[in-house]
Amino acid sequence: MILNSLIITLETGNKKIYIVNEKEQDILSIRLSTESFKYAVFNPFQENIPETMTWKTEPSISLTANFKKFLHDKEDLGGYQKVNVAIESSRYVAIPMELFDDEQAKLIFYHNLPEQENETILYYILHSINVVIIYSIDTSTYQLVLSKYPNAKFFVHICPFIEFFAARSHQGNNKKMYVNLRNDALDIICLDHGRLLLANSYNCRETDDRMYYLMYVWEHINFDQELDEMQIIGNIPEKDQLINKIDKFIRHRYILNNSIEAEIKLVWKCG
Repeated sequence: MILNSLIITLETGNKKIYIVNEKEQDILSIRLSTESFKYAVFNPFQENIPETMTWKTEPSISLTANFKKFLHDKEDLGGYQKVNVAIESSRYVAIPMELFDDEQAKLIFYHNLPEQENETILYYILHSINVVIIYSIDTSTYQLVLSKYPNAKFFVHICPFIEFFAARSHQGNNKKMYVNLRNDALDIICLDHGRLLLANSYNCRETDDRMYYLMYVWEHINFDQELDEMQIIGNIPEKDQLINKIDKFIRHRYILNNSIEAEIKLVWKCG
């Protein structure tokens, strides 16, 4: 099973007015992707969902160079004791915890994905479902983030979705495919009553390519077109066109509303 994503998300509670020492309890969440950085500040003692801000990247320069510019533009985003960094990327691998050995993480990763220069291999444990996500991050970006936020907690963007939907997948008597639509990619998570069957991210922009990956995975996992279901989250301009194609093959197809994404943000404290 392969997961992909490169991401950074910042979260804190009250953005406009801060009292002394408030940053010590707030959580800054940053989500890094090639198109933009999303960030927010989250107060763990408040139930409100923080507004997520977007900082557009420059496609002509590297991720590290963009992050340097981001830090320069957002000098006030410092002093937080807790920082979550979500990486939006397609370079990740999911394995059962019982098969995981941290000393073998790099070997397992490159057994599934081609090796690239200047990348650091990390991993994140999803304890609730006993799955480990092994992923990569650009080494220069990783070191730059740590120089600014030494206590940063890193994970791949797909992790919150897997854990959240794993809990929801116990409902009903069928298997479920959860689809997260992004402008330049497609995240697919397949679950059987909490058991992860597959998690993968595909870089694609065209409707036909998205449809190909959805149907390929559906058949590969042996889902039943009459019994099992597909649940879709996220908004892209071509969403209606994609839904029309899906409805020709999948009987139980559902669109999840935006409040689901808000729940994921609140639970994971990330934007």
